[in-house]
Amino acid sequence: MQIAVERYIHLPEVNLFEGDFTLEGLPVVDYTLACGSLNYRNSDDLFVLKTIEKLFNNSRIGFGFNLLRTIEPADGFLVAYDPSYITAFLPQAYR
Repeated sequence: MQIAVERYIHLPEVNLFEGDFTLEGLPVVDYTLACGSLNYRNSDDLFVLKTIEKLFNNSRIGFGFNLLRTIEPADGFLVAYDPSYITAFLPQAYR
């Protein structure tokens, strides 16, 4: 966070937030990017879908994310997703 503050806080259109995006209320923003943050194992089987929906709903213009398709070994703290499972959840217009 400190590096982001040093580099970008002087820009008038930049607002930085620190916290757990899965628990915190989020501001509506133009764009949201989630890179590497949705593959952590969670006790809620619908975690990834709920989080995608939450982040999408807080994005005015665009939302981008990536997910792992495979993980070796598969028994760690990360989880992979079948792309068809994720795309079936997305609205038709965004597939």
